[in-house]
Order: sequence, then structure tokens, then C-alpha cells
Amino acid sequence: MVHVFSAFSLVLGGIIAVILVLVIFKPHKLLFSALFSGAAAFLIAIFIQSPIQQIPLLILGIRTTADIIIRGTTFVIIISFYTGFIAAIFQEIFKYLFLKKGNSEYSLQVGLGFGITEVIYLAIYAFMSIAILGSIPENTGVLQYIAPGIERFLVLLFHTLTAIYMELYGIKGLMITTAAHGAIDSLATCVQLYIRVIGYDMLSYLSILVLYFSMLALDILLLKISLPLRSGSLAF
Repeated sequence: MVHVFSAFSLVLGGIIAVILVLVIFKPHKLLFSALFSGAAAFLIAIFIQSPIQQIPLLILGIRTTADIIIRGTTFVIIISFYTGFIAAIFQEIFKYLFLKKGNSEYSLQVGLGFGITEVIYLAIYAFMSIAILGSIPENTGVLQYIAPGIERFLVLLFHTLTAIYMELYGIKGLMITTAAHGAIDSLATCVQLYIRVIGYDMLSYLSILVLYFSMLALDILLLKISLPLRSGSLAF
């Protein structure tokens, strides 16, 4: 279940990331065609990836998280990598297809639209879960309240910055972005599966920190690559 504060944290993290992107890159204007293209890329990707991610689980008759865990560590890792890389492949390919080569401002806003749509999608899911299942107990740890916000902040930055990176480096950029995205998603899935079964303990907190610092390092690297493209330093 989801705590209502966690759901609001998710939205707040996304809003802060959007503001940061707009402050750093100072786009000349909002390109709604680019934002809608990013939204379309996300919706198409999620529509295709979700059933494909479920195929091995359906074949094996797996219905719950416990069914995955009971099959052992190796199976958990395999499923985590499978779902993580399926998400990465479809999301990055469709995001790439909507970019405009030689137009970094447009590509930036495709990535922004993609990330914003993902925040909206997850927020709707979170609030629907609260409405149907109720909120989690009030004694939940602080990290579970703020983790969705931190994650959305880092992920939205990732989606925005990788759009620029792929526009700059083409197919090579797509391959590198997909590999990085897949690795991060795989680790995130492993951590989520562990927490659902074991709960929050020292190992889960350590794993979350490793995950977030890895995402932060990637965002900083991508930002360093993208900074020369700020408005005024390159003709968009």
C-alpha cells in the first residue's frame, strides 16, 4: 500500500525536477509539440512493455511477489534484469524516435514531456491505490515517505538529459542510454522485491542509497555533457 504523503512526495519530486531543468537550460519557449511527443513516447512504450514484461511470469504461473522470491536469488536477479531491460529498451527506443536531430531544445522538451507523463502516470496509480486499498500505517519509516520524491526527481532528470545525449550521439547514445537505464531499473526491481518480502532493514536502506547515488552520478555526468547546450551557448 501507499501512504498519501508518499504520493504527494512523488509529485513534488517531479515538479522540482521540471523547475530545475527550466532554470538550468532556459528554453526560449515551451514547445508543446515536443512535450506531447514525449508524452506519446512514454504511453506507447508503457503500453507495449507491460505485457511483454509479464510473459515469463504468466508462462511460469507466477501471480505474486512471494511466488518470485520463493524460486530463489538467481531467479529474482534474472526476472529483475528481464523487466528492467525490457523497460529500458522500449522506453529509450520510442523516446529516441521522437527526437529531432540537430534540435537540442526540441529534444530536451521531448525528454521533459516523457518524464512528466511518467510522473502523472505513477501519481494516478498511487492515488488510486490509496483510494482502493487505503494508506499504509502511520508508523512507516521516513524514508518510505520521501523515497518516491527523490526517485522521481532523479528519474525525470535522467529522462530529460538522456534525450539530449541521444540527440547528440545518435545510435551510440541510444545504446549507452539503454544499458544505463536497464542497469538502474534492474537494481531498482531487485530492491523493490526485497523490500516487499523482507521489509525495510539495514540491507534495504543500503541498497536504496546505492541506487540513488548511482542515479545521481549518472545525472551529474549527463548534466556535465549537456551544460554547453544551455540557451545562449548554442543556437537551438
